[in-house]
Amino acid sequence: MSGLVVLAIVVFGIIVAGVATKRAPIAFAAAAVLGVAGTATLTFNQVEEGNAAVPITFGRAGEAVGPGVHFVAPWTKYVEFSTREQVIKFEGDAPEREALGLDDITMQTEGGGGFDLDARVRVALPEAAATQVWKELGQSYNDSVVVPASRECLRDSAVGMSLTDAITSKRPQIAALAETCLIEKLTMPYGIRVIGVELGGTTLPAEVQDSINAKQGAEQERQAALIGLDKSRIDAQRQSVEAKATSDAEQIIACGATVVKNDEGVEIIVPNEECEDQFSDEYLDWLWIQNMKEIDTLVVVGRDITDANTQLILDTAPSP
Repeated sequence: MSGLVVLAIVVFGIIVAGVATKRAPIAFAAAAVLGVAGTATLTFNQVEEGNAAVPITFGRAGEAVGPGVHFVAPWTKYVEFSTREQVIKFEGDAPEREALGLDDITMQTEGGGGFDLDARVRVALPEAAATQVWKELGQSYNDSVVVPASRECLRDSAVGMSLTDAITSKRPQIAALAETCLIEKLTMPYGIRVIGVELGGTTLPAEVQDSINAKQGAEQERQAALIGLDKSRIDAQRQSVEAKATSDAEQIIACGATVVKNDEGVEIIVPNEECEDQFSDEYLDWLWIQNMKEIDTLVVVGRDITDANTQLILDTAPSP
């Protein structure tokens, strides 16, 4: 109850008593004097933005008030709480953080495996919940309730998970389970709002880290071996194609070829499977010409490819 309200009730009581005893003038005068004196004793209380204040009058907590200027009786004091978002960080292993319960959290997983986890819990105290928090938890509710509850919820969220799942695929599930747990421990009984849970880095035991490194090394070697195998297979296929092409070319030179259409309707050249002569006349003429090109003189070679009765003259002399 604010100081003005209490003063108004007292003044009103004096006036009513004076009227009832037929001493109204005296009652009015006394009420006026008391009102002026009482008003003079009232003080102003400034509640800053981002805070809420719980008025305490003779040990009893009143309804919390928000930012602004408020009249306060001399016998009433304000206990302020921050309504801004608060970030509770669990990280590192420094002794001073461990003493406050703010060091990183040791997570326990199925099968006895564990790891250290850095995390952040974001909470806020609504103005409407300030009075209840003051009555049940006190002004240091963060240290007494929020920090222990956050550690417990985070630590228990990995129970039932394997170590591999906890640090990989089920990592988001840890944050969700911890947030649900905090809502049950903070929001439902006290009205403290849970904004979210964020997970930071993980620190694995040395033997677990060594095992992971060994597995990663083995996997890298396996991948390198597969890449080498693929390359060898591709090279073998290329060499096979080249050998087949060379074989087909030699067969075409020796026996000629036939133009056919493949399954897609594209014309391709296929070597004849059999022939009487090992080399055709055309090939022999072509091979002879290629050899004669190496001689810097004018020669007469072979016969005209188109006429067996004529001679083919080839000038291989270099140009001046």
